[in-house]
Amino acid sequence: MIATAPNLAGAFRRLSGRSRRVHERYPCLIPGKILFLERGFSIDGVVNEVSAGGLRVRPALTYLLWREIEDVFVEFGPFSLETVLVNTTRYGYGLRLKSVLPRDHLEEILAFSQSESKAWTEAFVAPLNPTVLPGI
Repeated sequence: MIATAPNLAGAFRRLSGRSRRVHERYPCLIPGKILFLERGFSIDGVVNEVSAGGLRVRPALTYLLWREIEDVFVEFGPFSLETVLVNTTRYGYGLRLKSVLPRDHLEEILAFSQSESKAWTEAFVAPLNPTVLPGI
């Protein structure tokens, strides 16, 4: 009988991205853009998730362009961050920050997201919900 090494591929495959995460993710909704400086173009989109270590940006495109690892800048609201595009999924681009965000900067982004989403709700959702007028 020949002894073989156990197959470790299955064990590593079971580790989901969630179990490898270092920083907690927070949902947000901030319009912005990804700047591909090397290639000289940008893509508009929405930052829909933020953490101290990275972002997820959903481009405003019908089809996602498959991108490989490359350095990009992300501008959203009053913020501009240097990142590395690390993956492309159906949910958008996964971006890793070049330096970890301090807690106070993360809180500023989340507070801005709250005010931005409130403004979007007032501008776009409220007009779609007609109020009932008294006496009608």
